[in-house]
Amino acid sequence: MPRPPASRYGRTVYLGHNDTRPVFLRRRPLAAQAGATNYDEAWLQELLFRCPEILPIGELDEAFGPAVPLCMELETPAGYVDLACISPSGRLTLVECKLWRNPEARRTVIAQILDYAKELNRWSYEDLDQAVRRAREPDGNPGSLFALVREQHGSLEEASFVDNVTRSLAAGRFLLLVVGDGIREDLERIADYLRQFAGIRFTFGLVELAILELPTADAPGGLIVEPRILARTVEIERGIVRMEDGKPVLDPPSPPPRPSNGRRPLTDEEFRDAVSHLDVALPGRLDRFFEKARALGLVVSAGGASRILHWMRKDGKVNFGTLSRDGTVDTNYIAYSAEDIGDVELGVRYLKALAKLIPGSEVRTKGNAWTWRVVADGRLPRIAQLLDCSDEWLSAIRQTMDAWTRHTGD
Repeated sequence: MPRPPASRYGRTVYLGHNDTRPVFLRRRPLAAQAGATNYDEAWLQELLFRCPEILPIGELDEAFGPAVPLCMELETPAGYVDLACISPSGRLTLVECKLWRNPEARRTVIAQILDYAKELNRWSYEDLDQAVRRAREPDGNPGSLFALVREQHGSLEEASFVDNVTRSLAAGRFLLLVVGDGIREDLERIADYLRQFAGIRFTFGLVELAILELPTADAPGGLIVEPRILARTVEIERGIVRMEDGKPVLDPPSPPPRPSNGRRPLTDEEFRDAVSHLDVALPGRLDRFFEKARALGLVVSAGGASRILHWMRKDGKVNFGTLSRDGTVDTNYIAYSAEDIGDVELGVRYLKALAKLIPGSEVRTKGNAWTWRVVADGRLPRIAQLLDCSDEWLSAIRQTMDAWTRHTGD
């Protein structure tokens, strides 16, 4: 029998009712194929299909839950996805069950699941529906994609569900999970690798599944299945592919703001000191503006060498502006976030409202929605220009928040 894989976690202890002595639970190793053990990749795949609740989806990104299992062995041009699930809101989760024994195998399985995501990014709702039917046909219960989800969520409206799935596919809004045993990997190295995949807005997670045997005296043959999140990447900034003169051009991701010492964000005092060199009155004006923004429900987040006006929502953060230490304001994320909920015009209307406040400014919509922003005379507007009309700026934010809430129904 193969030895259980090494893990970064300590040993799990069982305490019985009548014995105070701890019993260290024995870990069952998974095998690539059945034979040495009854627990192999196929067993793991079937377990997760029957009980997707094992997957820690809510801890990774609750927008993808609750997960409804669609099928095993979903066929794509890049190969077969071990397990596909979907949420009532139309978000797909792709699961690859693998036992990793060396770094090369780890890189291979990451590339594999990313290839699946790239293929599904090209699919329509009808493509996905037909693929799910084909995968389930051997079991005698093909069923439509919508019917499978409605079985568990009876109040679901078909038109809304189809629209949500279509948007998720087009945006590449997937949760990609690699599940196995003994998985250990450096998150920073994985993140560097994932940034190579442009235009797909996925969340990626590595999940170790520990299979532990209960003491036979208390529960003969019983098992504990314990999921452990080993690594996750959320909202990694990726490059954008755009067409220029009929040819694809890759815009690499914008580098993150560099903190003053290269390792940590500027403290509030350091940020205030930096902008005071531009205008001695600016720190005080910003303090008053931030106080009003917080009263509106915004969070002022530290972003390296900047401060970000964030609206924190269950389905993600909305960025109403990044104020940098060089005195500029960038509004390039709002249209991108609005596009993600299916109404990019929400973001565009906000940008147009700001453009009206600054003389000589306009909304630049060249390229992908990721890069749409307000510019003044071809450059980013100055913080001081927007603070000159801070009440109108806050009013535009409030109106956008209200419209956003009406659109999402929460």
